[in-house]
Amino acid sequence: MINRILVPVDGSDVANRAIIFASEMAAALPCDLNLMTVQKAVPARQQLQAYLTHLQSRPADQRDTAEIASVLDVLSESAEAQSRTILTEAEALARLHGALEIACTLRDGDPATEILAMAENEPIDLIILGRRGAGNIRELLLGSVALRVTQAANCPVTLIR
Repeated sequence: MINRILVPVDGSDVANRAIIFASEMAAALPCDLNLMTVQKAVPARQQLQAYLTHLQSRPADQRDTAEIASVLDVLSESAEAQSRTILTEAEALARLHGALEIACTLRDGDPATEILAMAENEPIDLIILGRRGAGNIRELLLGSVALRVTQAANCPVTLIR
């Protein structure tokens, strides 16, 4: 019996399709839906990260620790704000497609590792996530996160195209 579905989200179209599929399933069963996003490197923040690296590479006696702290705060806040926006939009989409009991989870780290940890440590009965292409041959049909989750999850996994 399925009581709780985990849907990792990243704001992509394929993730939105996974939300819709999972929400309709959650409404029909009924069961709880857990939407999860994992903060990771955001391309828009690469310039700020490069500046931080430059500040940190200075000799210890020439480092501006206040400036470094300020840049770290901005990096942290921008990632969290983007992640919260992704979760807010995902929750709205899930409600639009019939899900009633929705929990939202924000974690830091490697997406596949965090998805697997949540599935192992929480009462998750099914993971529904988007499938996507990647750069190397082994990951041609499945994205690296989808590949790792399907290989290591302790519960059933449904991939959405």
